[in-house]
Amino acid sequence: MAFASGRPHASWVPVTIVQIGFRLFFTMLSSRGDLNIYQSLLVFVSAFLLFLVQPMAGKELLPKWGGAANVWTACLLFFQISLLIGYAYACLSVRALSRKGQAFAQAVLILVATAWLLVVPSSQVSFNASYPAVSVLVSLAVSIALPTIALASASPIASSWLSTSSQGREPYYLYSISNAGSLLGCLAYPFAIEPWLNLTQQRWSWRAIYLILAIGWVVACRRYYRSDSFIANEGLKQTQSPNENDSPSALASLLWLILPFCTAVILAASTHHLSQAGVVVPGLWVVPLAIYLVTWWLAFGGWGPKRWGGFMALFYLGASIALVLIIFKLWLPWLAIIGGYSLVMFCTGLACHRLLYEVRPNAEQLTVYYLAISVGGALGTACTLLLAPIWFTDYYELHVGLALAAMAMSGYYVNYLTRRLGKELWVRRWSWPMNLVLPCVLIGSLWTQSSTPNVETTIDQRRDFYGVVRIIENNKLGFRAMVLGQTIHGVEPLNGQLDVDQSMYYGTRSGVALAWGWTRERLKRPLRVGAIGLGAGTMSLYASREDHIVYYEISPAVRDLAQKYFHYLASHQGSTDVRMGDGRTVIASEVAAGKALDEPMDLLLIDAFTNDSLPMHLLTVEAIQTYASRLTPEGVIAMNITNRNLDLAPILFDAARRTGYQPLLIENPISVSETAKQAGPTREVRWLLMVPKRLEVPAWPGARGSLRNAGTAWTDSHGSLLQAIRR
Repeated sequence: MAFASGRPHASWVPVTIVQIGFRLFFTMLSSRGDLNIYQSLLVFVSAFLLFLVQPMAGKELLPKWGGAANVWTACLLFFQISLLIGYAYACLSVRALSRKGQAFAQAVLILVATAWLLVVPSSQVSFNASYPAVSVLVSLAVSIALPTIALASASPIASSWLSTSSQGREPYYLYSISNAGSLLGCLAYPFAIEPWLNLTQQRWSWRAIYLILAIGWVVACRRYYRSDSFIANEGLKQTQSPNENDSPSALASLLWLILPFCTAVILAASTHHLSQAGVVVPGLWVVPLAIYLVTWWLAFGGWGPKRWGGFMALFYLGASIALVLIIFKLWLPWLAIIGGYSLVMFCTGLACHRLLYEVRPNAEQLTVYYLAISVGGALGTACTLLLAPIWFTDYYELHVGLALAAMAMSGYYVNYLTRRLGKELWVRRWSWPMNLVLPCVLIGSLWTQSSTPNVETTIDQRRDFYGVVRIIENNKLGFRAMVLGQTIHGVEPLNGQLDVDQSMYYGTRSGVALAWGWTRERLKRPLRVGAIGLGAGTMSLYASREDHIVYYEISPAVRDLAQKYFHYLASHQGSTDVRMGDGRTVIASEVAAGKALDEPMDLLLIDAFTNDSLPMHLLTVEAIQTYASRLTPEGVIAMNITNRNLDLAPILFDAARRTGYQPLLIENPISVSETAKQAGPTREVRWLLMVPKRLEVPAWPGARGSLRNAGTAWTDSHGSLLQAIRR
């Protein structure tokens, strides 16, 4: 599938997705003819908007924090907090206010939220660079907190109103409709919104739909305020309880918190693992989120297992797939990783959410039930975002989520089956013991995997907001390496002199070596060089005593470990600065401060790998314009675009031409060194040089100044991952 412009030719895709979504909605309604179509539509569209704005906000915030995958986790936490507040408001409203009071309060909330959305601009808050997660939450709270809370309150409020009607309708199906709307919002963004609309158009389109929805909600509140079709005592009508007792057991109530907690942890952990294998963009993030929503929709729509054997088989299938992915992650292709974690999320999520549906309470406790679910989800994501980087040195959240879910499900069924031990032989010999054995086997397997040493010895490991950094040593082969996620970011021999040909991506035939040598030969003076991405500091080997190097590094863990375990930075006897922060953002601030005039750079190197991915905001037309403003008129940009899954060359060729540069692609084997070959998979290293058009480039062997496949440059407001996927 080719793209001649930044947008696919198939202009029918957005319309088709919307048609599928609303056909899904009306199909669901037709199976439940007793539901109020007007209320159902309001719930559906509210959920659609709530989950459509989520990837939109994530894409807008990504450049401010170096394209880190944890930006998405912070966005997930914000929206789950919004759900929590929305559900808490609905619970208090139903329990404390009369029918007319509920309608009036909901109308006021919708109107105030609409005014907030129209008056408050998109937030540019930067709370504290030392606490990026808090900064993301504050930025989102300032810009869209009230509108998202209003949208989040839609499902519990509508369900409550439906259950208090004189017809006594079953309210839980509205939760399934809500999740169907959420699913449509997630899938619409990468396929029907992002490829066609820039960020400004996305924001205004979202606001326009929100305004229409607000009018619909005000009309619904007015109808409910004046309606006489409600239960006279203003209380919630009792519907048939799914449990034996009207009041759920303490264990069942505990599951309302634990199971959403576990699935939220599994969702965030799966997203982290996916981001290690590809480019960091919201279009990739919505895959596990969409699967997560599918499981809610199916579970509350009556689909999924109904007996303990079905629950256990489904859950442990997902857990087994997770173990395989964790163990063999370095050998699996990108699509297998995406598909594998999608299956993990589907199997474990459907098992947990279906059990959660089975232990649902009577309608009189509906809002408390929804509130407990939202508390569990928010706590799970909060622990993953805020506590896991402190508690763990690696991504062990998935282990914790699977183990806790297994114990919770088995605990519930052990308690449930205990009453049948003396009556049923099958329960006594099979069902009851298996619920004790299976979680023990899973926990033992997870523990064994996490504690089994690798071939290389890990001598240090750090984790921060931007990822996990390990320092490994292989005494047999004689090298030390820095590893971020699944990717080696620098190799140094344990004995002997430092050698660029043992440095993975920076050998003497690489694009960066050719660009550096040509720039020195051409200018015949000391150079000022900038490098976005520190790694182990390998590029210092190319600097002479008189050269000045500035490294831009966003991760404190990378900086600390590079200075502690590697000798590349110290090998440069000239001036070296390490400036902390997102490279593009820091360079822009330097340009604004006048450093581009006082200290212009001759060469700028972009090597901001994060687990085999490139942050998208470093590759846009606006980013290249920012780099150009920091360079001398004859300055050169060199980008390391080596990537197993994405072909970035066509996109960057077009971006170079749009910004006044001539592009040049240089490819060569990853290393001529046996040490480096053993340290990582042998493949091509790809460097793309952007040279001012006034300069005549040497005839380097293998260099290409044109490509067979044309591409379209990414911009800050428009760009799709689909353009870059290797075919």
